[in-house]
Parts: sequence; C-alpha cells; structure tokens
Amino acid sequence: MFEYSSKTRKRYDPNFKLFIILKNIDEGIPISQLARNHNINHQIIRRWKREYQRDGPNCFDVSHSKDFNITAERERSLLFEISRLSQRIDSLEKENRRLMNLIQFREGK
Repeated sequence: MFEYSSKTRKRYDPNFKLFIILKNIDEGIPISQLARNHNINHQIIRRWKREYQRDGPNCFDVSHSKDFNITAERERSLLFEISRLSQRIDSLEKENRRLMNLIQFREGK
C-alpha cells in the first residue's frame, strides 16, 4: 500500500492510488469515506483524482511500481473484478439484513 521514506512521508503505490480513485469514480464512494477507510487525508485523494482526470489512467506511472509485474490491461481487468465483487458483497449484505429482519419478525421479536 505505502512505504515510509527517511522523512516518514507516506509514498503510495501507483496501483493503490488508481484503486482508490476508481472506487470514487466507478462506484461513487465519497472521497471522505475513502479517506476515513484508508486513513488518508482527503486532500491527497482529491489531488490524485485531479491528476487522473487531467492525465488519464497512466498518470500514476504504474509501470514504475516496485511490485509491477502485470500488464495495464490485466490490471484494469482486476480492478474491474474488484469493483464487481465489492458490489456483489454489498448486495449480499443487504439481502442478509433483510433475511435477518424477516427471521426476527417471524420469531416475534
């Protein structure tokens, strides 16, 4: 996700930046929520989003990431799959809550 430099400044992996931005753009998750969930200042995420909107998906120079060993196309495919699975999880959690409410109703609670 990130590494500390000698001045303890966080340096985020380009893949992580892209993941966060796509969560905001594709899934509509608010920047404030992403910032809280990932312990990142919301202004940093806003800057990443501006860079993404200005320069496109290659703005974070993913090819120079230390952990880079997949193609950009494969990365986009994986990010899409993560997005799809996140939506599926949300759907299943909602269904689970409805079923739990139904069980409680039938038990008379």
